[in-house]
Amino acid sequence: DKLLPGLDKALLEMSVGESRRVNEVFPRDYSDKTLAGKEAVFECKLLEVKKRVLPEADDGFADQLKEGSTMAALKEEILGNLKSSKENEVRRVERQAFLDHLIRHNSFDVPSSMIEEQVSRMMQAMNEDLKRRGIPTAPLKAEELDSVRQRAERVVRSSLLLKEVAEKEQMKLDEKRVADRVQLIATELNRSVEDTHKFLSGKGMLQRLHDEILTDQVFEFLLANAKVT
Repeated sequence: DKLLPGLDKALLEMSVGESRRVNEVFPRDYSDKTLAGKEAVFECKLLEVKKRVLPEADDGFADQLKEGSTMAALKEEILGNLKSSKENEVRRVERQAFLDHLIRHNSFDVPSSMIEEQVSRMMQAMNEDLKRRGIPTAPLKAEELDSVRQRAERVVRSSLLLKEVAEKEQMKLDEKRVADRVQLIATELNRSVEDTHKFLSGKGMLQRLHDEILTDQVFEFLLANAKVT
């Protein structure tokens, strides 16, 4: 179910060595807009069929995945990753609920220049993502551009509201958290803390790091003081 339905069906019906021509139409909502809604012909030949053979779930298998690991340690690591993933999802839902509430109860005009600047950043990120995936970029349709603009306005509105909360509550950036985050990045990059600090500053990433940490502090404050139902 990961291919086009007609192509999927044909491959499952074929025998080794068989060739087949498959006519298909890409869905109108296909991810690659240059192919969406277009007819295509696939020339297929089934070269071989393999059967998946799963290895024994033992310490030898764990060592292949991570040198020196045991099955018990691997299970513990997987469980920890699953728990962390679920905690992040819960945190994302909580933050979304806070932002929905703040936006719903605080109406104000957002400067168009800030929205357009955010649109530009989002478009650049989208194009870079498509480029990395080898997908050609194409101009957005009017409704697609409008959707991006709506999301950009929400991002700007949320940012302004969170900053207002921080100012009203006289919240200060936790410098220890900043130092810990820079230390973590330095370890990942295998650089000294001083070099990492200069690197982040030069790339304009240090301010973004400060904003992220202060945003975390604001959400923690909201969670500690809100009545959550």
